[in-house]
Amino acid sequence: MDALEWCEQNNIEPDDLDEIVHEAASSMASNSNNEGVPGQLEFLKIIAGWSDEDIIDTLFQLIVEPNRS
Repeated sequence: MDALEWCEQNNIEPDDLDEIVHEAASSMASNSNNEGVPGQLEFLKIIAGWSDEDIIDTLFQLIVEPNRS
């Protein structure tokens, strides 16, 4: 039996998994942060599904633009 079948048989709801998913994602993000820029970019691209353009646009808005004044 796989985890989905078990959850269905035991009436597990999405809310029941929220904290587990949050903790797993937090752990993955922490590990990526510890790997520096390459690990962080890998996390954003592979895990979060961001494109290079998404990353660059966000960095530009958060870091470059505010420092232009």
